[in-house]
Amino acid sequence: MSVSTLIVPGAGLPDPSPDWNFIGTDAGIQVYNGMYAIVLILCGIALLVGGILIAFGKIGQHQGAFTGGLWTVGLAVAVAALASGAAVLINWGTTLNVGS
Repeated sequence: MSVSTLIVPGAGLPDPSPDWNFIGTDAGIQVYNGMYAIVLILCGIALLVGGILIAFGKIGQHQGAFTGGLWTVGLAVAVAALASGAAVLINWGTTLNVGS
């Protein structure tokens, strides 16, 4: 044992390394992944309903149903794309190693 380890407590410990896994990060990612799955399921249901409205509007010559179906399909695709983009960014961000 050297003199420095006797005088300075903790002098023999290895150098500290940063820990970027903050408290709650894993739990937050799990919550977001659960919400992402629910959003995609709801977008799938909205896509089916929009398709039915489009078909009903075309067959029954009902312009309101057809327009509503187009809006429903468009919004379902837009929300699914937005949620997927956020999921990609979150999952990509968790793989970054900012400590080194």
